[in-house]
Amino acid sequence: MIHSFGKYVVLFMYSCAFFIIALLVIGLAISSIYYLKDGIFNFPKNQIERAIVFGSIAGTAVWLSILIFNLLGKAKNKNNEQ
Repeated sequence: MIHSFGKYVVLFMYSCAFFIIALLVIGLAISSIYYLKDGIFNFPKNQIERAIVFGSIAGTAVWLSILIFNLLGKAKNKNNEQ
């Protein structure tokens, strides 16, 4: 059980990290487009904070859905075995 719990913790960290990095990359891409258009590279600090907050929220939501569907699958398999 502890080994399984550790996998869920690692999955949670990877999920949050993925969405934070994805939002930072999207923000950098948008800032790069504005740089090519206007000649000014503007990547404000609040964009980084926003990426961390929303990335953590999205990572948590995805992790919870994975956890719920996994537990439902285990319960369904347990009922089918009986």
